[in-house]
Amino acid sequence: MIDHAARHLCPPARPSLCVVVDVEEEFDWRRPFRASNTGCEAIGRLAQAQAIFARHGVTPCYLVDHPVAADEQARKLIGPWLAAGACDIGAQLHPWVTPPHEEVVCTRNSFPHNLDPDLEKRKLATLMEVIREGFGAYPRAYKAGRYGLGDHSVDTLTGFGFEIDTSVVPHWTYRGAGGGRDFIGLPNQPFWLSPRQHLLELPFSVVLTGPLGRRMPLALERLIFSPTGIRQSMPGILSRLGLASRIKLSPEGSSLAEMKQAVDALLSRDRHYLCLSFHSPSLLPGCTPYVRTDADLEDFLDRLDRILAYIIGQRGVTPTGVFELRRQLMTAPAALAA
Repeated sequence: MIDHAARHLCPPARPSLCVVVDVEEEFDWRRPFRASNTGCEAIGRLAQAQAIFARHGVTPCYLVDHPVAADEQARKLIGPWLAAGACDIGAQLHPWVTPPHEEVVCTRNSFPHNLDPDLEKRKLATLMEVIREGFGAYPRAYKAGRYGLGDHSVDTLTGFGFEIDTSVVPHWTYRGAGGGRDFIGLPNQPFWLSPRQHLLELPFSVVLTGPLGRRMPLALERLIFSPTGIRQSMPGILSRLGLASRIKLSPEGSSLAEMKQAVDALLSRDRHYLCLSFHSPSLLPGCTPYVRTDADLEDFLDRLDRILAYIIGQRGVTPTGVFELRRQLMTAPAALAA
């Protein structure tokens, strides 16, 4: 279903930037998943990022999961921003910390699409209700935890009234991660996930750069970025040779120079949509591999500030909330013709 619907492209009429943040509990990404990992200490640091967004006129979409939506500190912090129109709210489903707890907690079941469809639906209903209780409205934007979006997930989201999904990571496969999805071959521009243009996919901005990256056949891309290709250091070798680099538009794992390169590559290829994303625990040193020290955090925030200044100030891209972008696409001729 996802592959078929992805052919219905609807690029924005002018270059637009969306920012989505996975606002979630802290857990050690290297250790087994546990239902008891519900700490939300990093939420207090979100104000640092919000100040940067406000300075650049960015309306971020905060995709909160169950521990965050139930956390009083998170409600008091994000609630006023939401009421003032300074952010949008969405849902992120982490199955291992979302009731009902009926599945075996394991790597495979950490991807929502691997759950029994009825259990996934009931977990999502629980998450939606706690978000309504905490923030005053049901969410209409979604991200599957660990990017685990399945065909039945699309049907469930549509049935619940969701309008936007942000689970697709182009040029990436998670099949070697214990049951994840393969997104290689899907667009890095908005597309409709469901019939009748109801559920809009806003993918994470990932781009292949370099002479080989610009023209890489899908079969070769799947080989290079497969678990086997990664074990054999194929991506790193191609990057060092200047032939192909895979870059995410994120301060997590990408330098400022790399993010600028990704932006320039997308805009030069007439791509009118950019999506920057990161995880909220990266705002607290020691919670993610990307930010281990206070110095790392200072650099992280500086790169976030400077890439937004580059995208908006130097490249003339318009910061656009996710729901505003959907509204624009719904009225654009390209969207109506899809």
